[in-house]
Amino acid sequence: MVAAGDLRAALGVSRSQLARVLAPLVAMERVVREGGSSGTRYRLGGGPVLPDVPDPRWALALEIARRDGRVTRTALAAATGGSERTAARVLAAMVEAGVLVEDGGKGRGAGYAPAPITGVACATPPSAPPALVAAPPPAAAAR
Repeated sequence: MVAAGDLRAALGVSRSQLARVLAPLVAMERVVREGGSSGTRYRLGGGPVLPDVPDPRWALALEIARRDGRVTRTALAAATGGSERTAARVLAAMVEAGVLVEDGGKGRGAGYAPAPITGVACATPPSAPPALVAAPPPAAAAR
């Protein structure tokens, strides 16, 4: 458990900035808020766990992209409490790292989607024993 004041001091942000940053994390149940007023404390929740990322804004951008199918600089700026210009830089870095891909939009409508995962093994390897390969349902086999 971390007190809101300690979190603000550690991050060097105002009370309103902290609220803007934590609101989407609380909504996604990644962070749990307990108490109220001066006794507000936060702890990690049981929401989806993302791998370690170079910048905490990357995790939020990727979460938005996975949830909504795409992330825009406007959506990321709103979720982080930062500017659209900063969000654009974060998204550009994620594209350069291969985490996101551009979805074809231009200007203010530009969006980014999670990059496709490559190098994933097929569900049924060619050398799998016949018992592991799914058989067609009985109705399909009778036709």
